[in-house]
Amino acid sequence: MLNSENINEAYLTQKMHDKDLENNALRLQCFQIVILDKNMDEIRKIDVATSHETEKTPIKSLFGKQRPHAILLNKGGYGYAKFIYDSVSLLAFETDLVKLKDDLDRKMLYN
Repeated sequence: MLNSENINEAYLTQKMHDKDLENNALRLQCFQIVILDKNMDEIRKIDVATSHETEKTPIKSLFGKQRPHAILLNKGGYGYAKFIYDSVSLLAFETDLVKLKDDLDRKMLYN
């Protein structure tokens, strides 16, 4: 997702579980992602809604924007999924997680 100084594309991808295919489905979910600066302060919140019809949800409001220090997925823990982070955000969380002010967000990243 984050591979240059500017974001060329940004998508959330959801996949169905390999087991129990009969009862498996893509889900409509609404949650927030947060753009963080080097101090782990929130620059911007973006509301995202996934679709039950497609695996890929574009986050068009990030296209062409400068790459942030980190992107926090599922602010507040309202989404139900396994969230996989990009390498840039993972490195930022490894070094600066202590700066993240929200206890719940920090706890979700620890887990």
